[in-house]
Amino acid sequence: MSNPVDRFSSRVADYDKYRPSYPLDLINKLLEQSNLNQRSVIADIGSGTGIFSELLVNQGVKVIGIEPNDAMRHSAEDKLSHKVNFTSLKATAESTCLKESSVDVITAAQSFHWFNKDKTIPEFKRILKPNGILALVWNQRCVEQDFQIAYDEILGAYAKDYDSVNHKNLKDNEVPQFFDSNRMETYTYNNEQLFDYEGLLGRMRSSSYCPLPGTTEYSRLVKELEVVFNQFSLHGQVKFKYKSSLFIGPICC
Repeated sequence: MSNPVDRFSSRVADYDKYRPSYPLDLINKLLEQSNLNQRSVIADIGSGTGIFSELLVNQGVKVIGIEPNDAMRHSAEDKLSHKVNFTSLKATAESTCLKESSVDVITAAQSFHWFNKDKTIPEFKRILKPNGILALVWNQRCVEQDFQIAYDEILGAYAKDYDSVNHKNLKDNEVPQFFDSNRMETYTYNNEQLFDYEGLLGRMRSSSYCPLPGTTEYSRLVKELEVVFNQFSLHGQVKFKYKSSLFIGPICC
């Protein structure tokens, strides 16, 4: 498997354009559970193109985006550099370069499954203030949807490392181990996107395991995806359904 830091370098435009955002209700719940004020600081780890950071920044919260991939970080900076409450750093989850006890909340949206947990958790403990909060967030595709079953079959056929890097490899019942015992709370919200065929193809290209354009696998994938789109589309669109999950609480001791 290639270096996780580099996997999205050629996919930034598709990632920023076609990846889903997160429900406002989820953001509001995170802020409510964190008891933040105007002096509070959130470190958004693995902030990517700034999809989640932007939602937090727009709520008036001070956010430090931590992202090691240059192309993704630059995309976030292009969008958010005019926001005085956003700071961007080239760093990793395992070594954030932040001061000890300097942040009130750590968020990781669609990114925690990429981290080295043995190194990340001690680093998170180091930078969190006493009584700080950890919030892990994922948009999880509703794979029981008939359309998603067909979509998954295409990925299984042509995305050679889909099974090894899929975030579903980190099961929900494993997540509590990263939180202080019995103090993690879980909230789930409905989320969806509507795609025409070009949008659906862009959504697939945004995934790190999708074959790159110009390869034989990509050409075959495109043909099969068009068949699936025509089978399930209604009025020229397919509905891409998600469950947006928030896991939040004090970090494990």
